[in-house]
Order: sequence, then C-alpha cells, then structure tokens
Amino acid sequence: YSKEFGYNERMVLGDNEKAARKLARGSPPAEKRVEMREAGRLPKQGEGPSAEIRAKSFFKMMFVGESESGQRLVTSVSGGDPGYTETAKFVSESALSLALQRDQLPASLLGLRGGVLTPAFAMGHVLKARLHNAGIEFKHERLPQPGSKLWDLQRQGLRTNRSTSKLAST
Repeated sequence: YSKEFGYNERMVLGDNEKAARKLARGSPPAEKRVEMREAGRLPKQGEGPSAEIRAKSFFKMMFVGESESGQRLVTSVSGGDPGYTETAKFVSESALSLALQRDQLPASLLGLRGGVLTPAFAMGHVLKARLHNAGIEFKHERLPQPGSKLWDLQRQGLRTNRSTSKLAST
C-alpha cells in the first residue's frame, strides 16, 4: 500500500429508496434478530428463499484499480445466487484447490507455509480457473485514461447516473 491508497464500497440500488434506507441502517443486533424471527419478520432456520427465487438471484462485484500513473483497470466478478449457490462454489473450489493442487498455488510456489493469506493471494490463478469452470464469470477491461474524450464522456455519464440512481455507501 502507499500513502495514496484509498478504498470504498458502493451498492447500486436503482430507484429503490426503501432498500437504500434499510442498507444504510445496517444489521440489527443479535438479540433484535431473535425477536424479529420469533415475530415472523425474519425467516427461521431452514426457511430461506425458494429455489425459484434463488434461480433469479445474482451478484456482480466490480473492482476498480488505478495506478499512480493514472492507468485504470476494472475487474468484475459475477454469478448466480450469492447466498447459497455461489458461496458453496467458492468454499468448495477453495477446498479442492488446497487439497488437489497445493503444489501449483502461488503461496506454495513462493514458499509461504503459514500466516493469514487472502484466498486470492494464496490460491490465485488456480482458484480463479476452478471458479470460472464452475460458472463464476471474471471480466477485465482497461478504462479510458484521465483527460481523454472518452474519459470525459464516461465521467459525465457517471454523474448523470448517480443523480438518478440511489447509491448506498458501506
């Protein structure tokens, strides 16, 4: 990291103001969630979303990186229902990477044998390939350079979209 390192998250919610307010409040404390479950306002264990709802669910995360020279890159990761299906893929494919391809993992190739490593650093390309084969989509693209006409148009479009969409910072 450097002195210029910055990090933030946003969630695009379209025009759903109620969802934006709910997300801005955060999760209630554990005791309150117990009360809400008992009152029928939260699902009980085993009462999650139906298969039909899960089949319609999806996620898309976008990561934007910018170098000190201004070079920008966007990577997106997307897939189906993040609460059940895709979480199981991430956990299972991570376990299989560790069990079956340990000698090919970036951490192993660097001789790292302990400590706390993120899955991306520890398993890198091996995990990415497994996740891709399991249906998780990864896309990479370079963004226009600051000061270019395309950059200016894109920035103008982002400002326009931000004024019509609700964004909740987390």
